[in-house]
Amino acid sequence: MGTLEYRVTFLHALSDNSDDMMRHLTPFLFGLTLVAGAVATPSGLAFAAEEESSSGAASNKTLSFSSLVVPVERDGKLVNYLFVSSIVTINDGFDHWEIRERAHVFRDLILKETHRETVGLAGHPMELDEDKFKAAVISVFEGEVGIGCVRSIEIQASDSLKIFLEG
Repeated sequence: MGTLEYRVTFLHALSDNSDDMMRHLTPFLFGLTLVAGAVATPSGLAFAAEEESSSGAASNKTLSFSSLVVPVERDGKLVNYLFVSSIVTINDGFDHWEIRERAHVFRDLILKETHRETVGLAGHPMELDEDKFKAAVISVFEGEVGIGCVRSIEIQASDSLKIFLEG
């Protein structure tokens, strides 16, 4: 049997069984459509957003800054870098959409501020001083947006470039 004959035979067999195949396939497609519709409805989306917002990362009023590379200095000399991931939540009454559009600017300003004032824990150059870091972030946001614009800062992770460094 040649290739052309095989194709014609296959298509003929397919057309003979198409009614039978559609009868078995229709309930599956109907169920798939219902599931897809339930997920895409506003209530389905609200449920998904409500689930995610419990972590704080899904809110429109948050800015996520992952892997900020901040220096650690001792006696004015660079001794380490810390990688910090954080989420900044903007207070009500401030245009969070405009702030979110400028997230790249805030990231740069945070890096500049942490280069001016080290955020490493005194005596422990492999650890982040969370209070100093939060103060640096608040300083940047309040300088650019206004006092009281930051509702909260959640530090998700911090890691050290150096594996071991004595204080």
